[in-house]
Amino acid sequence: MVAIVLMGVLAAGLGGCATSGAGGVRDLTQEQAARVLVVGKTSKAEVRAALGEGEVTPFASGAEVWVYSYEEGAARFASFIPLVGRLANNGRTIKELKIIFGADGVVRKYQLQDIALQIGAQ
Repeated sequence: MVAIVLMGVLAAGLGGCATSGAGGVRDLTQEQAARVLVVGKTSKAEVRAALGEGEVTPFASGAEVWVYSYEEGAARFASFIPLVGRLANNGRTIKELKIIFGADGVVRKYQLQDIALQIGAQ
């Protein structure tokens, strides 16, 4: 029992509360995303102006996937400590926006999702 309490204290001390990633998606709702990201119309330049730079993965076809993610909760380094990482991830939330652009530089598809990490969640 003492070991569990000590691990909890360690997780709280090491984990703390942190935020990271693209703040432009932090408060983005599905409705706002639908207004900003019009499939077949919105260009890369318009997305960049609205959300800033994302993490870009280019493909040989000329298509690209841009990913924006925002994490809030425990600091990521605590996630890699055995047992402590599991406790540190509890309550952590991730908002992620993925955008697929065609070779013409126009939005083809997008997905916005909120992920809540909880102890015991699979």
